[in-house]
Amino acid sequence: MDFDDSSDQFVRPPEAPVFTPTAAEFVNPVDFISKIRPTIEKTGICKIRPPQGWTPPFAVNVESFKFVPRVQKINELEATTRVKLIFLHKLFKFWELQGVVLRVPTVNRKPLDIHKLYKIVVEEGGYDKVTSGDKWTHIANTRMGLPVNASKCYPSVIKSHYEKILLPYDMFESRTRHAQSVPGESLTVKEEVGDLTNPEVTKPQFHTAGKNIAVSSGAKIEEKTTGVMGPPTLPRRAMRDRSKASYLESEICRICSKTDNESDILSCTNCDESYHRYCLVPRVSRILRGDWRCPQCVAKEYKKPTEVFGFEQSNTPYTLAEFGIAADKFKQSYFNKASVSYIDVEKEFWRLTRSINESVTVLYGADVHALTNGSGFPTEPNDDLSCEDEKYITSPWNLNNLAVNERSVLRYVSGDVSGMKVPWCYVGMCFSSFCWHIEDHWSYSINYNHWGEPKTWYGVPSSHAEQLEMVMKSRAPELFEQSPDLLHHITTMMNPNTLMANDIPVVRTDQCAGEFIVTAPRAFHAGFNQGYNFAEAVNFCPADWLPMGRASVHNYKQVKRFCVFSHEELICKMAADADNLDLTIAVETHKELLAIVDQERKSRKKLLEHGVKNAERKAFELLPDDERQCHYCKTTCFLSAITCKCEPDKTMCIEHVLELCACPGDRKCLRYRYTLDEFPALIRNLGSRVEAYQKWVRDSRAAFNTTKLKDRVSFNVLRQLFLEAKEKDYPDNNLFRSLQRAVKDAEKYVGLVKEVVNRKARSRRHTDPAMRSAARRLSIADLKKLCSELAALACNIKDSGLVEELLKKGMQFQTDVHEALSLEPREREKLVKLHEVGLSLDLDLSEMGDLEQAVEQTKWIKDVEESMAVDEDDLITIDELIILVRRGHELPVHPDVDKVVTELEELLRLSQSWEEKASICLQASPKHTLSTIEAIITECKDVNVYMPNMESLKESVERSLEWKLKAEQALNPSHLHPTLDSLHSLVAKAKTLPIKLDLVNNVNSIIQKVDEWKSEAVSHFVRKESTDSLLDVLLPRQTSKPLTPRKKQQMKKASRQQRLLKNREKDNSSVMADRLLDSKFATENVYEKFASQEVESMKLERLSNQTADSSKLCHCGINPTGSMFQCDLCQRWLHYSCSDFSSNGPTSKSETIKILLCSNCARSNRPKLDVIHRILISLQKIPARFEEAEAVQYLTERVINWQQKALMLMEQTDYRQLNKKFSVIKAKNSFWKGKEAEQEEYEKHLETKPLPDHDYISPQNIPSKKTDYPVFDIPDVEPTKEFCQKLEMILVEGLLVEVTVPESEHLHSFYKTLSEYNLNGLQPPPPLKAKPPRKQVLSLRDENIKSASNSSVSINKPTQEAVISSTTSSHKETKSRRRKGDRKNSTGQKKKKRIVIEITEEEEDWGEYDENCAAVDGCLLPDEESISWVQCERCKQWFHFACIGMTPKELGNGDYFCVLCQPSDSDKGDLVIGELDSKSDGGLSIKTVDDPLKCSTEDGILVFPPLSNDAMS
Repeated sequence: MDFDDSSDQFVRPPEAPVFTPTAAEFVNPVDFISKIRPTIEKTGICKIRPPQGWTPPFAVNVESFKFVPRVQKINELEATTRVKLIFLHKLFKFWELQGVVLRVPTVNRKPLDIHKLYKIVVEEGGYDKVTSGDKWTHIANTRMGLPVNASKCYPSVIKSHYEKILLPYDMFESRTRHAQSVPGESLTVKEEVGDLTNPEVTKPQFHTAGKNIAVSSGAKIEEKTTGVMGPPTLPRRAMRDRSKASYLESEICRICSKTDNESDILSCTNCDESYHRYCLVPRVSRILRGDWRCPQCVAKEYKKPTEVFGFEQSNTPYTLAEFGIAADKFKQSYFNKASVSYIDVEKEFWRLTRSINESVTVLYGADVHALTNGSGFPTEPNDDLSCEDEKYITSPWNLNNLAVNERSVLRYVSGDVSGMKVPWCYVGMCFSSFCWHIEDHWSYSINYNHWGEPKTWYGVPSSHAEQLEMVMKSRAPELFEQSPDLLHHITTMMNPNTLMANDIPVVRTDQCAGEFIVTAPRAFHAGFNQGYNFAEAVNFCPADWLPMGRASVHNYKQVKRFCVFSHEELICKMAADADNLDLTIAVETHKELLAIVDQERKSRKKLLEHGVKNAERKAFELLPDDERQCHYCKTTCFLSAITCKCEPDKTMCIEHVLELCACPGDRKCLRYRYTLDEFPALIRNLGSRVEAYQKWVRDSRAAFNTTKLKDRVSFNVLRQLFLEAKEKDYPDNNLFRSLQRAVKDAEKYVGLVKEVVNRKARSRRHTDPAMRSAARRLSIADLKKLCSELAALACNIKDSGLVEELLKKGMQFQTDVHEALSLEPREREKLVKLHEVGLSLDLDLSEMGDLEQAVEQTKWIKDVEESMAVDEDDLITIDELIILVRRGHELPVHPDVDKVVTELEELLRLSQSWEEKASICLQASPKHTLSTIEAIITECKDVNVYMPNMESLKESVERSLEWKLKAEQALNPSHLHPTLDSLHSLVAKAKTLPIKLDLVNNVNSIIQKVDEWKSEAVSHFVRKESTDSLLDVLLPRQTSKPLTPRKKQQMKKASRQQRLLKNREKDNSSVMADRLLDSKFATENVYEKFASQEVESMKLERLSNQTADSSKLCHCGINPTGSMFQCDLCQRWLHYSCSDFSSNGPTSKSETIKILLCSNCARSNRPKLDVIHRILISLQKIPARFEEAEAVQYLTERVINWQQKALMLMEQTDYRQLNKKFSVIKAKNSFWKGKEAEQEEYEKHLETKPLPDHDYISPQNIPSKKTDYPVFDIPDVEPTKEFCQKLEMILVEGLLVEVTVPESEHLHSFYKTLSEYNLNGLQPPPPLKAKPPRKQVLSLRDENIKSASNSSVSINKPTQEAVISSTTSSHKETKSRRRKGDRKNSTGQKKKKRIVIEITEEEEDWGEYDENCAAVDGCLLPDEESISWVQCERCKQWFHFACIGMTPKELGNGDYFCVLCQPSDSDKGDLVIGELDSKSDGGLSIKTVDDPLKCSTEDGILVFPPLSNDAMS
């Protein structure tokens, strides 16, 4: 069938509580349920979801589990629907017995609810009262809900149907009840009921309908109304042959005893009695055709007892699989859907329970004994159970274990009570239901859904159990009349909406698979199954159930219901085993035992009053329950019972002794289990266990029952009671939980009171809000509430009186604030004091806002007054003024505030205006004059506001006046000229001033003259490529290490201006330069001291260089090779390529040798002395002092002093004689040059002839003829050691002076000549260590290249030839030959080609070329795919192109010279020594253009021979 819920009006009740215990809470079910008991008692039922992972296996044997289900008709479950069905069954049977087929009429296109109409008329007082009171309109429109329609006239229609259908039945029921109530009364007596002349009564009209509607399954009431039937006719068998006289005599009416009107006589089908149709009530309008029964026979049918309603058992047993197939098939076919929501199933179920004409039958496997069929929980180990699942056998939540839990009293009940101690299983299908009921003995119950679809549960708390019973009795009294204990049959449903409409709280829940449902004692619960499932249930009784169990037995006595077990026996059995009882159970058992014993004493006392004196002991526990049941109330006796000799087998409880028999008391006998004297022993046995607990209970109750606040116990006492209960494991009952809640609440208030008191103390110490706690402050309302809550606590809290005191202070504060704010004018001191009091209270006071505003207003006015009252040195700023104005605007409106704000705004406007003017003046371009600025400052002097720009302008004026004074003093000095730094400082300060100053141009002109003078001095002194500044050149030098070529290249890259203006390091020169302008500099002879230090430092350096080995000669670190020279100042040997030698080297052979200086010693251009004089003259025109000028003056003085020393040396006799000797030797060498043979012959001639008389022959005296040879008389004089040292020192001092003077060159030439001739033991220049010959190195490289070629290493074609021979005399000519491709050396052999090697990435194992890269700064170890090499033309060493910063393309066809072999200007002349070449004798020869000079090696040291005269020239 298609499901349609559009007409369903079922409203789902609220959800029941759901609990999800933790693993710790899930340990013991009784403890957990006791914990949640208050919640369960409020709702009746609850759902418990086990912790995750608690999944017991399903232990039922599916194949062997068989059961016989119950058959349930859904529309017979609901109480009101069942009552309606029973009524219709009786009504239809009533008319059927009279031969009338009744059919339900339709009103307003709907079937008439006959039962409802009947009940309404009865409630309104019956037919007569309704008719006489004209209530049919009220019944039709109001009670029946028919619309008011004049054309239809529904009241008349309703009345007509009632008279035709229900009135005869009602009259019959009334007579039947009357006859039953009055013995001997017969239904045959004619009674005047109503108006028998009413044609509607005398002529009833019946509408036919389906037969036996209440019995037939699936029958429907026809809505179509047939026409009115004709007058009833006589049944055929009731017809007589009226022609016979005997027949006429026998037809006598039983009512009127007459035989007239034979045509109107009806004959009963059962008893053949005759009745006139008009004598019957109601009268029959016509003779009926068919069977007819008289009123007597109809009454007999009604007197037959009806069966009690119950569920029939199915004729077919089912297995789980078979039942599941049937259940799924039913649900699928009924809803005709693949899936149906639980809400739809629920609505459809309750719709079916209200349906009269639609009956649905389902099966329910209920109350299947787990003991015989098997439990869903595992009970013992087996092969199908895994090791992990064995824990569920002993799990407390296993329903087989829960009923006998150590804290469940059912464990003391003897025997396996099925359904209570042993679980029952339930196999459900869709719509199968369990009706409203409470558990036996009002015990707890727990249900577990093993698998399948959910169960829908409804619950009502025990507090409304009696109300539910009353509602059900009022809604279906007929059912309770028939069965007073109807609710114990679990066969009757009632819609939850009906209960909710009667103010009965109902909750619902859906129990899914794996979930528990727990019901509270005496909590009504019902429900149905959403589909196929398997559940299991059992009862359990914790200690708190015992009072409910006793109440249930009392209730069972009233309804005469059998008990499952004896409650008295259970109590006594537990009392006898007091030592093994759980304390919780022992306490409750003690209470129950006292109540039972007290009741037993009273009952036995009444027996004595009735004369019962006989008594005997009886062990009732040994008797079966049916032999010790009370014959009257059906209760099970244990402590006592009463019997009589008249009926020894008849037993009564002593409460119903009067119901036993009428025999006197001496014939009755009391059977007892314990004497009254034995009860105290049982009580004492329990009391010894609960004595401490009872004392705790008394103390706890006394603490809760104290009403006066002063008499309450302290919090510590209350907490001690709670701790005692926890330590001794007292029962978790209401008292314990109340104590726990009270302690918990008190602890909360203890902390709150402590916090309030501490906050108050903190507020007293710290009035600053930032220093106080950030927690929410309490308001006066909060304090009142807190005080009331403290008063409601069960104990006294320490310092609670301080809270009340704080409340009083807060209320007093509110009163004081209102008074202070109402005063005019307001007193600031009082307001501030009140504000401090409010802060000290630390409360959320609403008055604090108004008070703070008032304090803030008065404070602001005071701040304004204090800010404006300061002196001129501490004026208020514009920002402070803006802040004051903004604060004033933020304050609430007040006349005093508004007035002050207006004044401040006017002052702010003026100050901002002047500040803007000052800002314009400060940024003006061109700048304003000093007089203009002074006028502006004078005009705004009355504005008492600190204006930064105006103050800056005033400060600028003061600074300008100060600057003007200093400038005038500098331009018109009284003693010394100003220093250059002071002039620069004046200009710099003038630039920072925003005022135009006229004297700036004068100062700038002086600075310009200084700059021009410095530029001229730099051009004369500083070398073009020098890195030294002018001051460094002019002052004595410091000792420093030589610069490496790499460092020189880096410094050369810097611009000349950067090098000239670079910052000096803090060396001797910089220290001296800083003191040049000091007045003490000259008096302390600082310059002379530094000059002496320079000379001494140079002596040490010369000595170090003269004694150094060859590895420390040139600062490049390369062994002696190629062309080298020795510095005349520092005595260090260097390569020409490693020094800027071109400016100091010789120019031609005919000229005197110039001074040879290395790059470190050649600091300046060494201008001549006359240049110095011109510089000094131009310096006199500059009215300023600066370091360079002072340095030039000191330098000039030093030069003059040195000249005097040199002239004094040259005037000495030793110098003059030695100079004469060297002149003669020079003339002799010049004369005999190229005439070696003649010289030899002449010298032989002199051996025989004396020398000429003259001792000196000048070159002019040399004869012109070759045969006339002059005689050269060389003076016999030798230089002394002291002379040589003095000459050397004077020469060093002259070289240290950065000025060219004739004496310096003359002395240098003299010293060179003296050194070259090695006179008087003077040593030649230090020898040089030689490295292996370059040709040898080259040959090794050739071998490597050849080896690499044989190893398939790709060698690119040379792009340029490598020169490996010595240099020629004409570099230009050699270069020309190279362009023409004529690569030949001086011997005519063809020169080798320079090889450029490229090594690819696959050939990088040729590692020796990487290791032999001769780059000065170290090899870069290039890792390109192809590595290119190049060979130096001079030293023949190999270099990576990457290491020299070039590419083959950039080099092209030109020659490559490494950094150490770069040709200088001197290499282009005739003094190029050339290249070292190896000789066969192990020596070295230096190839020159004319003739090689022989030299030798001693221990690897290169020894040069003395130079010839030509070489010396």
